[in-house]
Amino acid sequence: MFAEILTWFIFSGACCLILLLILLMDRLQILSKYLVFGVPKSVVPLPGKQLTIKRPKGVKPVVIKDDSPKSKPTGIEAVAGIPKKKESSKLLEGRALYMLLSGKAKTNRSKDQIEIIRKEYEKFFVQHLKDIFEKAVIDGRAKEENIPENSKTIDLVTGTVFSWLPLGEVEELYELGRTAPNDRTDGFLLVRKKLEALLSRLFQSIELEGAKGLKLSSDLLNNVMVEKADGKPKKDSMNGEVMDLLDNSNSYDDKVTVVRMLGNSDTQKIAQVVKSMLNE
Repeated sequence: MFAEILTWFIFSGACCLILLLILLMDRLQILSKYLVFGVPKSVVPLPGKQLTIKRPKGVKPVVIKDDSPKSKPTGIEAVAGIPKKKESSKLLEGRALYMLLSGKAKTNRSKDQIEIIRKEYEKFFVQHLKDIFEKAVIDGRAKEENIPENSKTIDLVTGTVFSWLPLGEVEELYELGRTAPNDRTDGFLLVRKKLEALLSRLFQSIELEGAKGLKLSSDLLNNVMVEKADGKPKKDSMNGEVMDLLDNSNSYDDKVTVVRMLGNSDTQKIAQVVKSMLNE
């Protein structure tokens, strides 16, 4: 009987010791987390006492970075950081945005808010114009015609905005873009003046400086010029036709007529024709 009591007492003491060890290890684990990550905000110190835990030297707190992708702001107001008045209100975008910036739409927004919106929208506005012109240049080289729509979602690093432009101006800009790669005059004389006038008018339509349209026009044509220089020269089938007409021309006046007729489309042909005439 005594042996059974002694055995039970020893067994109970061993169980209590094991439980105490488990509890001690749990507390040590919690303390080590505090030392590494710091004291959580949920831990409230007792009144009149300050909860401090000394971190051993050389041990730095671990900073956990949130690498999850953040969604871009959608709509010009979100991009500009202007809060909407109502959660159910529609995004300010497309034609409504264009009309607001052009001063043709009634609004309860302050002048300061409109200026902030205009400043932020300028980047999306310029990108919209670039996209139309660059597509037109590609179509012009391919001898194709696919006029883009006058509204488009513009996605930039700062956010996403649905942009709108007047259809007539979009068609005119597209046609100038298709003409640019085939304009063989020095400095794109056939395209430059019309493009400058169009872009200046578009910038002024939303109360931006017209000079910015002139700069954009120059940048767009410079890109076309660079692409021309990088591209391989193409053979011109018209050269043979010019020489055939010259060979079949009997008089000097006939040759002058040929030069005037064909020289209007290409200044380089004028030089070739005149050189051929001088060699005779």
